[in-house]
Amino acid sequence: MNKIVIIPAYNPEANLLSLVDETFTLIKSKIIIVNDGSANEASPIFESLEKRDFVKCLHHKQNMGKGAALKSAFSYILDNYDNNTVVITADADGQHLPKDINKIGNHSSLEAVVLGCRKFDGKVPLRSKLGNKLTEKIFKMLLGEKIKDTQTGLRAIPHSILNELRLIKSDRYEFE
Repeated sequence: MNKIVIIPAYNPEANLLSLVDETFTLIKSKIIIVNDGSANEASPIFESLEKRDFVKCLHHKQNMGKGAALKSAFSYILDNYDNNTVVITADADGQHLPKDINKIGNHSSLEAVVLGCRKFDGKVPLRSKLGNKLTEKIFKMLLGEKIKDTQTGLRAIPHSILNELRLIKSDRYEFE
C-alpha cells in the first residue's frame, strides 16, 4: 500500500520545513505540499521544500481555500497513483505532530477513512469547541456514529473515495 501525505499550506511558517522532514523520517512516503496562494514572503519555504526529492509542491496562484487545496492534491494523486494508495492529510501549522501523522498512516486501510482526534483542552477556542460538539451530535444522529473530532485535519483516506471528495461543492475550510 502506497502512503502519501498531503499538507495544504497558506502562508506557512518556517516550522513547516521541520514538520515535513520529521514526517518523512517516520513515514518514508511522498509528501505533497499545496501552496494555496501564499504571499511572496513564503516563497523561500516552498523553494526549500521543492529541493527535497520526496516532496511535490503544487501551487495555486491565489488563495482558493483549504478544500480546493486538498482537491488539487486529490486530483494529482488520482492522475499519478493507483488504487493501492492511501492519502494522509495534515495541517501545515504544526498542530499535528509527525508521530501522530505516522500513527494515522499505520492505522490506515484501503477500505476506510481513519480520523485523528485532537485533545480539547483549555487551548481550543470556544467557537471550535462548540462547532465540534454540534457536528458531533449531528453525525451521531445521522450516522449513528460518535465522532469525537469532526473537524480534524488529520485523516487517512483511501484512493477509492478521492474522486467523490473532489465532487463536494465546498472549497474553503468547511470542506473539512
